[in-house]
Amino acid sequence: MTFNEKCEKLFLKYPVAISHLHQQYQAHRLGIVLGAGIGVPLKFPNWQNLVTNIALDERVKGEVLLKSSGKTLTSQVLFQRFKENYLSTEEGKKNIRLLWRYRTSQKVERASS
Repeated sequence: MTFNEKCEKLFLKYPVAISHLHQQYQAHRLGIVLGAGIGVPLKFPNWQNLVTNIALDERVKGEVLLKSSGKTLTSQVLFQRFKENYLSTEEGKKNIRLLWRYRTSQKVERASS
């Protein structure tokens, strides 16, 4: 069976779901959630390595927090430190403004289409 035949078969079997996915994609509202295992072949860091890398980042300065027991609490505290240390800098403020402009322009673009 060719790829086109497989696509046609899927569309005939799930027309409403596929149409809905397409509409969400066109509206820039489609999000795909993947399981944790997808990161392994893509060489994404596991949770432990991700938290460690964030803690060691100079903008976070959270190395001392790695000694605490709970990774969830540690990650929340690290995020707070990142907000305090980086987002208060000129670079951080600039990036927030750029992100805000981008998100605002996307909303305006969607509203006009």
